[in-house]
Amino acid sequence: EAAVREVGEETGLDVKGRVDKKLFLQVKEAAKLTRLYLITGVQMGEVKKRPQSQREIGQVEWYPLLEVLSRSPPSQLNPTLAYLPLLRTWLSRGRSKARR
Repeated sequence: EAAVREVGEETGLDVKGRVDKKLFLQVKEAAKLTRLYLITGVQMGEVKKRPQSQREIGQVEWYPLLEVLSRSPPSQLNPTLAYLPLLRTWLSRGRSKARR
């Protein structure tokens, strides 16, 4: 619930009822475990360009997933670099439920 609220506050995207708790990618870096929950079916028209909480986040950028995966080098996407190979695998498997 907190993550759904944070996504809405920080990005303007309402994901309530759209989070599948079993659909995530997981990465362990330097003894820190993080998860990236995948939300499918988001249309570009649902995405707002401005964060709703101006004090917490300065800018939100949205990119089509295929554009993100095709960037070389993906220098502007450093927080997501660890997830890119997992995203490619998830897509190649036909978007099946991926956990790692």
